[in-house]
Amino acid sequence: MITRNIEKKLDKWFSEKNPKPLLLHGIRQVGKTHAVHGFSGKAEQFLEFDLKQPDDRIFFEKNLFRSDFHEGIFFRKNKNPHKPTLLFLDNLSASDKAVQWATGYQSERNLSVIATACQPIPAIDAMHLRPLSFYEFLLAMDEKTMAAAYLEVPYPPGDFDKLIRLFHLYTLIGGMPEIVQNYAEARELADLQPVYEKIQELFMKEIEEKIFTRKVQERARMTLQNAFPYAANRIKFNHFGSTPQGSRDCGRMLRMLEKIGLLKLIYPVVGDGIVEKTEADRTRSPRLQLPDTGLVNYFSGIQKQIFEANDLLGVFDGQIARHVAGQEILFYEDDLKWWIRSKPQSKAEVDFLLPFEENSIPVEIKAGETGRLRSLFQYVDQSPHPFAVRLWGNQLMVKQAETIRGKKFYLLNLPYFLAGRIREYLPGFMHLVTR
Repeated sequence: MITRNIEKKLDKWFSEKNPKPLLLHGIRQVGKTHAVHGFSGKAEQFLEFDLKQPDDRIFFEKNLFRSDFHEGIFFRKNKNPHKPTLLFLDNLSASDKAVQWATGYQSERNLSVIATACQPIPAIDAMHLRPLSFYEFLLAMDEKTMAAAYLEVPYPPGDFDKLIRLFHLYTLIGGMPEIVQNYAEARELADLQPVYEKIQELFMKEIEEKIFTRKVQERARMTLQNAFPYAANRIKFNHFGSTPQGSRDCGRMLRMLEKIGLLKLIYPVVGDGIVEKTEADRTRSPRLQLPDTGLVNYFSGIQKQIFEANDLLGVFDGQIARHVAGQEILFYEDDLKWWIRSKPQSKAEVDFLLPFEENSIPVEIKAGETGRLRSLFQYVDQSPHPFAVRLWGNQLMVKQAETIRGKKFYLLNLPYFLAGRIREYLPGFMHLVTR
């Protein structure tokens, strides 16, 4: 069974007195039901209704507003109504009446409610379950020593080579639980093809369930298929993916897929490094983030290039490295931010901004000498602080640098397998360079 970090959050929720209903949401095949089943052992008693199953849904809906409903659900599942119980409503959005009930439910009589759905539901407290992080991947691969090394700050330098090889493998196959589980058991990349195809079929089924017009379904499916090669790149809505549709129609399809959760449009910020001023500018071209880098590689037909790469930054101008880094950061952060310069005709872009204390820390993913970080220099010049991060394929290094305009700043160079751990490295880095 794959261990998920979200179990700690579930523990905290379940330990509250009379916790509010909780929704675990995320794309199909990301392991929502698996996570709840893994957590269910913490409850004295576990009751499950799968609202996609007609018998469960009909029983739940028919008895929902009866005065003896509480008694009925225990009777239905042959459980003891006097024991503290965790009630699991799988696929909650399959029943509008169940959604209505969960939205208004106040926990009582030792009955706590947890549910799953692909998208968040208004008025229900929610947790987002994403594909496995690199740390979760290490645990799933039974690399406990490397998982412990990954958590050390700083990581043991002698473990660099193995950690970066494992991160390349994680980047190649991705973090979808069934993919990882299959590889962990058989260690055969060729065996994963039918699992990727199964996941794509389920994504297409999600589109069919959420979009009711056949013509729009077909366009949404085509838009998703066209999206994978553009992962982590800025996109234009007009004729997206070389389709004949204009900006309005393509934008509508992309926003529809974003609402379903099958992609994310990340708009840039144009600010001076102060968190309160770094709001996304939705008039600018967004960057495209897909749920999982392994899916991007498979459906873009670039798995062999990733497999043969010694440095991810040398593949497609760092596009895949930028995408997997974004996936790692997004696993731990509420959102992704990136920066562009406000000056017209400027091409300056910084890959990510990480909110930290009172500032936004620029994070660039790039190989080579410090002098090549021209966009980072431009951000640092207008930033109120002297700190920056570069993710690369080498060992950890702290360096004092200087922009072209002469501003001195401190650069934390981290191996890209630490994209999800930047926040843990910043305090020590800042203390070191300012003491």
